[in-house]
Amino acid sequence: MKKLLKKLSAAFFAGVLAVATIPGGFTHAAQDASTLSDGTAYLNINNSDWGEFEATWTNAEITGDGTYTVAMEATEPQNLAQFNALEVVNGESVLGNKSIITVDEIKLNGEAIELQGYSYTCSADGAGVTTRVNLYNEWNKPTDDTGAVAADTRCEQDATGATPMLWKSEQLEGVKSIEVKFTVSHFGEHEDAPIVKEKVAEALPEEGTQSYITFSDSAWANQWWNDGNEYATVTMNQATVKGEGEYTVSCEIKATEEAPAKGLAFFDVEIKD
Repeated sequence: MKKLLKKLSAAFFAGVLAVATIPGGFTHAAQDASTLSDGTAYLNINNSDWGEFEATWTNAEITGDGTYTVAMEATEPQNLAQFNALEVVNGESVLGNKSIITVDEIKLNGEAIELQGYSYTCSADGAGVTTRVNLYNEWNKPTDDTGAVAADTRCEQDATGATPMLWKSEQLEGVKSIEVKFTVSHFGEHEDAPIVKEKVAEALPEEGTQSYITFSDSAWANQWWNDGNEYATVTMNQATVKGEGEYTVSCEIKATEEAPAKGLAFFDVEIKD
């Protein structure tokens, strides 16, 4: 079996990280939301290669409570990735962080599908900027690790029963068009953020703390996470951080023809605790 070897490395100084762009990395969404105005609802749709694809997009400007429709028509059928969402640019400010978006209907390839539950609204990645409704997201849920409703989650029904996957996994394949009809309620309602007391950083232990790379290739075939699991194709070279200064972390990926480590779906440098 032919062995392939790839090496990733990153250096950082005084807590400021600098990561180079790696050829073959992915484009997070086919539609460039950076050009859209605040309050615009759009589809964040990703194919299984996490790459660009040609499509016509129908967006909607949210101006108040009511029903809206967004859509995507691809030039060629796409196999979709594990994350796809309806989002609103700067929605947590324009719509309000108590606003709720409820998905009423989804059409895939022109046909209405049976929803696998009801939707919930949240802040994208908990950042308090973009409003998000997960259409199909294998990595999110409306509750936190304790089972309580996450702080930024809201829903017209019991949020603990909502789903981040409104269609089935087998429906990810061969998608040429998506149309989502949704209703906005509680437009303009805001909840002030709680006052957070300033936290004084604790000193590093004398022995230091570990820094490392966490990543996955675009097929999620080669990956490494600091979770105690063994990842047979990856050798992680960690650094011990003891204070300000320059450190280097790297990893070697012993990929195979079956898992060639093509592109990146996720890549960052972390410092434990």
